[in-house]
Amino acid sequence: MYSVQKYYVVLFFMLSITFALVQTLEDEVAQKSCECIQSKVSQAGAISKAEIQKCISESGDAVF
Repeated sequence: MYSVQKYYVVLFFMLSITFALVQTLEDEVAQKSCECIQSKVSQAGAISKAEIQKCISESGDAVF
């Protein structure tokens, strides 16, 4: 019985670390996406949907 509890504790910690890492990566992608979008916004304050998608894709590629 003790080994099953130990297994669940180890599994819990592994999942916790994984979720924390995923959140960190997601934050980094969001930050890079925002920086890219801000750099491509025209003087009129407009940006195309294609440019936004490109920024998001490039940011994801850079992080992962």
